[in-house]
Amino acid sequence: MSVMMSSLPPDLMNPVRLNGRVACRLMLDLTAYLVGPTEQELEYLISLYEHLCPKDRLVNYKIAELQYWAPVAQPHLTASGRAAAAAGVPRPYLEPVRRRIREGRAFEIQYWDGRGIDDVEGSWSFSCRRVHLQASGHHSFVRVLIPLQSDPGILTALAGALAKHVALYSGHAGLTFAYDPWLK
Repeated sequence: MSVMMSSLPPDLMNPVRLNGRVACRLMLDLTAYLVGPTEQELEYLISLYEHLCPKDRLVNYKIAELQYWAPVAQPHLTASGRAAAAAGVPRPYLEPVRRRIREGRAFEIQYWDGRGIDDVEGSWSFSCRRVHLQASGHHSFVRVLIPLQSDPGILTALAGALAKHVALYSGHAGLTFAYDPWLK
């Protein structure tokens, strides 16, 4: 158990239940508000997450073109993804995201280990999204959530790497409550 976890009040260590279901739980979070990202920065962010995330937790991904979580091991390729695969491009399932970045459009890429909020081991997730508002332009962020039991040094390493390699406006890291949106 990390020093941080051992110093938390016991009530924070346990998930909050509502009618027998887990409504929310404490997790570790890093969120950064990005200038871009450029295609290269996005590739860096994903490579960094893949490096820090346990291999057995890199399970599912989702992009704007898919309305469901698809397995990373057997990605569902769009037409541009199939063309990228034929050209030998790494992570061809991300080609629609790359295309959206090149075209200055909104995008999303998410990874999730498929573990629900009630999983005692917690879950790992990554989300990088950009919206394009007519009045104010692009607004982007990257967010990584990891189980409370994880080494908080992961967030320190992630924050340092982000600040060194990705243009950003600001960010924050530490404890956060993740919640079941159906019980909001």
